[in-house]
Amino acid sequence: MATETVGDLGGGNVHKYRGAGSAALSDTTDAIDQAAGFKSFTIHLGSAPASQENLTITLDSVGGAAYDTVLFTGAMGGITDLLVDTADMDVTLGRGDALDFAWANSDGAEWGFEATLVEGVF
Repeated sequence: MATETVGDLGGGNVHKYRGAGSAALSDTTDAIDQAAGFKSFTIHLGSAPASQENLTITLDSVGGAAYDTVLFTGAMGGITDLLVDTADMDVTLGRGDALDFAWANSDGAEWGFEATLVEGVF
C-alpha cells in the first residue's frame, strides 16, 4: 500500500493510502503517528463482480483485539464504484491504530482503492 501526504486541511496533514490489484484485497495502513480522522474510502473496479463477497474495513486498535471494530462491510457484487463517506461515523484513530481492508475478490476484478485520513481534524 502506498502512502502519500497530499496537503493540509484545517491544520492537519491529509494522508492518502492507495492500493491496486486483481487478487484479493488484504491491506493495512501503517500505524498512525498521531490522532487522525478517517474521512473516506473509495474503490473502483474494472468490471462488476458477480460474487456477493463482502468488502470489510476494520479499525485495528493499538489496544488489542477487544477494541478492533468493523467500520464498514458491504457486498461487492454488481458494483464498479463505491464511496464510503465516514462523516456520519466520526471515526478517530489514535496513535498506533491502523485500518485493515479485506475483500476476497474471487472473480479477479481489477481494483484500485484510496483511503483518506486527516491528522488532528475530526
